[in-house]
Amino acid sequence: MRNRLCLHGRNAGPLDHMAMPVSEGQRNRQRQRIKEHQKAKAANDQNQLKLDHLHSLIDHYSIEVEASVLKRAEYSIKSYELEAIGETEKAFVKAVNRKPARCNLSYFFGILKNIQQQRDEEAIRQYCRKRYNYQRMLDMQRKQETNQQPVSIDDIISMLEKAVTKKSRIVKELVIRRVGEWTHELMKSYSYIGSLKKKLSDALGKLNHLSIEQKQEAWELLEHSLYLKSEQKSVTPSS
Repeated sequence: MRNRLCLHGRNAGPLDHMAMPVSEGQRNRQRQRIKEHQKAKAANDQNQLKLDHLHSLIDHYSIEVEASVLKRAEYSIKSYELEAIGETEKAFVKAVNRKPARCNLSYFFGILKNIQQQRDEEAIRQYCRKRYNYQRMLDMQRKQETNQQPVSIDDIISMLEKAVTKKSRIVKELVIRRVGEWTHELMKSYSYIGSLKKKLSDALGKLNHLSIEQKQEAWELLEHSLYLKSEQKSVTPSS
């Protein structure tokens, strides 16, 4: 009976609302709202875990903390990674066992800050190594292709496909740069840029496994490369 009654200020009941058609835009907004809710919930869960670690440490060692200090500690610990907090707890236990006078929050957060900094520096080093290795791979691939045959439309389309399907930001940046270089080379063989765009558009349209959004993104990247290169140097017919 409750599901048949109108809500306060509404002319239609819940069953009537459920029967109403829903547009694609409304569906997308609802999906986005759910994603944002799940993301916020995950962040809140992680923050609660961090607070649990902090309170457990204080209770275990019976650390006396003023209310203002505890409030700052609860605020600060949310900015550190859970993994860093776990490593800090192990280091803190060893340090306190060697010297009980170190059993305070200032010493704990001093260790936590150092461990988090080490983790951040290691993440930066891994990022640089990954970028360098991927760049070398692309360079080697480019040299092999240069020795074998000139750049083709299929080569550019293949790179565009990688640009819109790879999730890694590093890979995307390098692939987009390579698309620009190859587009510039291919333009040297065409006296009219329109015919080149037509062939690239037809080849891109044949990638049926890509979504409409991915094809649109790939075409925008391609047009950007064509525009930049045509601005830098006019297209001339091949000899």
